Amino acid sequence: MAVRETIRLISWLEDIWHAIKDVPYLLLDGLVGVLNALIVAIAALAVLILSLLPGFPDAPSAPGGVMGALLWVVPLGPILAFFSLMIGCWIGFLAFKIALRWVKAL
Repeated sequence: MAVRETIRLISWLEDIWHAIKDVPYLLLDGLVGVLNALIVAIAALAVLILSLLPGFPDAPSAPGGVMGALLWVVPLGPILAFFSLMIGCWIGFLAFKIALRWVKAL
């Protein structure tokens, strides 16, 4: 009887020892669970913020013909407007430079 109880006691102590050895793994498992929950919470917050944005309109359809398709791909209107603005600024700068030379000459 004493041998059986000793074996049972040793088995019980081994179970306790294995539980103590598993504590770091259990802590790491809990840390991974907390980190996963944090990532899920950040994703839910991003979905909430993005759901508050208005819907985007559909892209305009391509006009017919080769020239229309080219103008749909390369927007020449805004490009020409930008270049005309730059030329206008350059001409204004030249005029201002000439006016300042006149003021300096006086």
